[in-house]
Amino acid sequence: RRELTQLRDEKASLDTRLAASGQALADAQADVKSSVAEQIAALTADMASRQRSEQSLHADKQYDELLAQMRTMHVDLAEAMKATSTKEGELTIMRAELQSS
Repeated sequence: RRELTQLRDEKASLDTRLAASGQALADAQADVKSSVAEQIAALTADMASRQRSEQSLHADKQYDELLAQMRTMHVDLAEAMKATSTKEGELTIMRAELQSS
């Protein structure tokens, strides 16, 4: 009988330890899941931020290219206006010559 009682006590002790181990394992799994979820959220946010940065850099590059095109067009326009002014001057001289003859 004493051995039976001792065996029951040991079984109860082992059952208690097993239950505690099971709870510790469940807690550890929950911690790991939570940590992984946090890491995924952080990585997702980082990727979104990098994508926005890349889009911003692309937009800046497009803006710089458009600005360069506008400067070129401005120079071309200034040259065309200068040529037009020269032609208008030549026409004025020719009109004056025609009128005087």
